[in-house]
Amino acid sequence: MKLIFSFLLAVGLSTIAQAQVAWVEPAQVNPNAPVKLYVNVGLTTCPNLGNGDVYLWTWMPSENLSSGGNGSWNASNPAHKMTNEGNNIFSFTFPSLTSFYNVTAQQAITNGLSFLVKRLDGNTSGVCTGEAKSEDIILPLMAAATVELQPADQLRLSPNPVKDQLTITFSEAVAADEYLVEVIDMTGRTALRQVWTGQPLSIGALANGAYLVRITGDAGVWAKSMIK
Repeated sequence: MKLIFSFLLAVGLSTIAQAQVAWVEPAQVNPNAPVKLYVNVGLTTCPNLGNGDVYLWTWMPSENLSSGGNGSWNASNPAHKMTNEGNNIFSFTFPSLTSFYNVTAQQAITNGLSFLVKRLDGNTSGVCTGEAKSEDIILPLMAAATVELQPADQLRLSPNPVKDQLTITFSEAVAADEYLVEVIDMTGRTALRQVWTGQPLSIGALANGAYLVRITGDAGVWAKSMIK
């Protein structure tokens, strides 16, 4: 069942990425390992960006960048130059999100990526209407398990099936202050994603059906099925 769900998740995310302005590979991110960001500039508000060199300008999950920063608006950091993959798609490879942004693994996944892409000189005229840049892009991230999946009996979901409010509890042995909770449908779409600190989860707006509830904390990853 675990292998079947992983396959469905990968297929679903791959299909979604094809229609997106931006996506990452692998789709399930290990924040301590390399990850490659792709941007289809032809789908941004400045589709002519791809006619020249494109640079990454990013501020989330942190502006404390190991590269030394974004540079200045009229002189982007050369280390942020993106690779032209063809067909208006540009890429940038992070050695890891934790090392590039100088953040913890939890911060990297919880905050996602906020960035734009631009010409070396964002004030270059004749590229777009206004500045030579895309719109701000916010890209949520899905965490890969960076440690072994923890025993299912350490996690309790109640009631299950659930209608509106889902209560999540752990055994005392794995209690912690903060977790990332993701509710994923069987096509691989993340229907809900938020930091969880112990409060009941409001899932009344979700469509009826089967879901996987995945919770990521410093001590590990837990997963359990849920019926809405």
